[in-house]
Amino acid sequence: PDVVVLAFFANDFEDNMKSGLFGLDSKIRLVEKKYEHIPGVHIQNFIYRIPLMQWLSENSYFYSLFFNSTWKYFKLKFAEQAAVQATANDKTPAASTSRFEFAVPTSATHSDYQTELAAALIERVQRFCTNKGIRFIVVDIPMMPSLYHFSSSMPPALRAKLDMAHIDYIASESFLQKFDGVAEMHVPHGYNHISEFTHTLIAEELGRRILLSGVTARQ
Repeated sequence: PDVVVLAFFANDFEDNMKSGLFGLDSKIRLVEKKYEHIPGVHIQNFIYRIPLMQWLSENSYFYSLFFNSTWKYFKLKFAEQAAVQATANDKTPAASTSRFEFAVPTSATHSDYQTELAAALIERVQRFCTNKGIRFIVVDIPMMPSLYHFSSSMPPALRAKLDMAHIDYIASESFLQKFDGVAEMHVPHGYNHISEFTHTLIAEELGRRILLSGVTARQ
């Protein structure tokens, strides 16, 4: 491709830990730990073999509420286990001197380890893209403190690391700040994903940057 876009959301910090695919060594270098992470897929495939279950999954709000609530509970448990395991398995000097805090953070804060891991993973994508001559852009997908307001998914510590690595990223305030308090930036129901309005602003900013860089899609 000409361009690779990474949409970064706040739960990526937790998901990076939960998957256990990568970790950091004593020199804060990215290391591969395993090569598969498909939690719940076998259970889901089994459920869908039961008559009517797939229809319910596509048509029943009650089923979706039950399934997603159950999955959310186990996601939290997976995250807690990943944090405990990371602490138990890390015997490096960094761990012994509390270089990293592995505790599962609140939704508004992230541990040093999570920030370092996220930055290392993004830098890995950048190196691959650079070697292939691909433009790489990271987009900050905003969180929702309230329906008409937003907050960034990228804390200052992560932004600083992306700046040091010369990674091009689009901060959420660059396209949402002037609409703060006056437009619905997230949908009001369900899991409050970003609205069509926010999607449009992201697409517009991506298009502007791609056109300014002189990159055009191959026909």
